[in-house]
Amino acid sequence: MTLATRDRLIQTMSSLLRSKGYGGFGVSEVLSLTSLPKGSLYHHFPGGKAELAREATLWASKAISRVIEKAFADASTFHAGLANAAGLIGDFVSASQSKAESPASGEPVSGGPVSVRPVSGCPVSGILQAESSTPDLRELAATIYGGWIDQLAGHAERLNEMDAHKTATLAFMTVQGAWHLAVAQQSREPLDFLAGTFRDQA
Repeated sequence: MTLATRDRLIQTMSSLLRSKGYGGFGVSEVLSLTSLPKGSLYHHFPGGKAELAREATLWASKAISRVIEKAFADASTFHAGLANAAGLIGDFVSASQSKAESPASGEPVSGGPVSVRPVSGCPVSGILQAESSTPDLRELAATIYGGWIDQLAGHAERLNEMDAHKTATLAFMTVQGAWHLAVAQQSREPLDFLAGTFRDQA
C-alpha cells in the first residue's frame, strides 16, 4: 500500500536523522528520496526542515516506547526486561538486509538490488546536532529521553527495584552507550553483549 505523502516525508526524515544527523543533509535530499516536489513538503510542514524533523522524531520515539513495553511485557525482573530491550534494539538496528528496501518506507521492493543498510543511531539523538537556531529540537530530545526514563522507572517500580528512577536513569544511559558503540563499530554486538550481561543479572 502506498504511504500518504505526509507519512513518506516523516519516515524518510526519520531514516536520514538516524543515519546522518540533523546537520548531515538538507531538504533537497528528503525530496529526492521521496520523489516529491518542494511544495508538498512545505504544504504539510510549513516550518520546513525543523518542523519535519520534530514530527519525524516524535513518530520514531513512539516506536522505541513500543519496544520498551514489549521488552517488559513478560519480564519477571527489571534486568530481564532490560535484556529483552537490548536485544530488541539490536534487531532494530541490525545491519544485514536480505531484501531491497524503499528509501521512503523501508518496505521491501521486488526486483530491486539487495542493500546492506548501516547500523544507525537512536532516532532521537540525530536532532541533538541541530544548530543553536533551533533549540526547541534539543529540548524535544530531552523531553523524549525523560519520557523513556519515566517509562523504565514505572517498570522498575513494578518489579520491586529500589530507587526506581535512579535505576531507570542508569539503565537508559547504559543502553544508549551500547547503542552509540554499535554505531561506531557498525555492529550490533555491543547491544547483544549488553543483553547477555543484563540476562546474567536477572
